[in-house]
Amino acid sequence: MITWVLIALLIVGAILFIKVSHYRHRFFVITIVILALFLYISVAYVANKNNLDLTTYDGLVKSVKVYTGWLFNLAGNFKSLTGSAVKLDWTSTNGSIPKLSQDAPVKTSNSPGITGRASARFAN
Repeated sequence: MITWVLIALLIVGAILFIKVSHYRHRFFVITIVILALFLYISVAYVANKNNLDLTTYDGLVKSVKVYTGWLFNLAGNFKSLTGSAVKLDWTSTNGSIPKLSQDAPVKTSNSPGITGRASARFAN
């Protein structure tokens, strides 16, 4: 009896391994496609923005230098962005939240056509 349970577990394990490796392969292919699209779009953008000539050797060398500079600048911008996000106070709850009024419809001077809860939310 235990042999059949072990064989069944091995078969289920093999099927799961095949499925997981299939998904891992699919994830790898999707990642490569996304990276290729990013590379193509970013090279085209940098080449058009800087009027780079990709048909000559000298133009290609200059293009590679400009593109790598653009990539390092992009990485620096992400570094600055994440550094600024980390410095923010994400735990602060001192902001005021407008209260909804359950009373009669309220008209605001900003939007004369909106009444009721929608305008009470934005009322001073």
